[in-house]
Amino acid sequence: MKLHSLLAAAALLGSAAMASNAHAIIRDSLTPDGSVVQSALTAPSTSGEVDDFTGSPQIWSWADKSFGNSRFGASYSTQGVTAAWSAGKSLSQNFMRASVTAFGDTKDVLVLNIFGETDGNTQLAHVRAITMALGNTVRDVDRGGGDFNSTTNLTTFSQQLYNSGTQTFYIGPIPVSVGASINLGEAQSVKGHVWVDGIDASLRHSFALTATAFGGIGPWWANAGIKVKNLSLLSGSLALTSQGRYQFFCGGGGGCGAQYTIGHDYGLTFRELDGRVVLYASAFGFSDEYEIANWTGFTQTIPIFQVAPFSRSLGGLFNVPPAPQL
Repeated sequence: MKLHSLLAAAALLGSAAMASNAHAIIRDSLTPDGSVVQSALTAPSTSGEVDDFTGSPQIWSWADKSFGNSRFGASYSTQGVTAAWSAGKSLSQNFMRASVTAFGDTKDVLVLNIFGETDGNTQLAHVRAITMALGNTVRDVDRGGGDFNSTTNLTTFSQQLYNSGTQTFYIGPIPVSVGASINLGEAQSVKGHVWVDGIDASLRHSFALTATAFGGIGPWWANAGIKVKNLSLLSGSLALTSQGRYQFFCGGGGGCGAQYTIGHDYGLTFRELDGRVVLYASAFGFSDEYEIANWTGFTQTIPIFQVAPFSRSLGGLFNVPPAPQL
């Protein structure tokens, strides 16, 4: 039986080799090209708004994008918030959610959330950073506030998240099965002032989601595998610089009050879909390749939403002890 199978395979491969060009890259409707993948030069959709209520100014901004095709791809959405209230209450929040697609399997893989909160009346000041992977909290760090004089990493995480299902591709008559592992690397950091008199700081996410192909096992009579196997799905950094800071004054007539200054600068630097996944197979003089994915990513810096600092006066005083130097 083995001899008959081998002869049949050799005959089939011989005819296939004569009919095909050696080392030609085979393409199909899912191979990325200009018609099926969103251009990496296309900016994400961004927006924002400011609510300047008396004593309670709030700024929101957001961005979102998806790219790729049904074989490989990614999407993300972000939100930044800066808010200030009377009596020293302030908030700065930087939030991101991302999903990835590998061999048709799409999963929500990442939620990053970092925020600072202060309250002059209760003397509260802290920064909290949370990382969720595949719906599970993998990092949750809460630190007291102060002056973060240099960039301080609150969380770091690097791990393989999951393996996609496998798919079989035919290179001529040779079946090659391949899947992908999805890997995550991230860090969340703070720099600046987060204290009971408000926030003037930058909160940042740095992230990388990558796919690495595995498998490539063909039949026993063929040589098959993965020639190039790494693909960066989404990587970059997302930074929010917030001002929600209070200053106190007393007029010549003895009246005292507070003035807050609020500003918001939210921006994204990212690189999407960069790398190749290429299979190969050969037997009995036949040799060919199958290019599953081939993208050249572009690094972009996108200002999502910017609000120049503006000031308002309000009542309410509270004690401001010296900020710890961190």
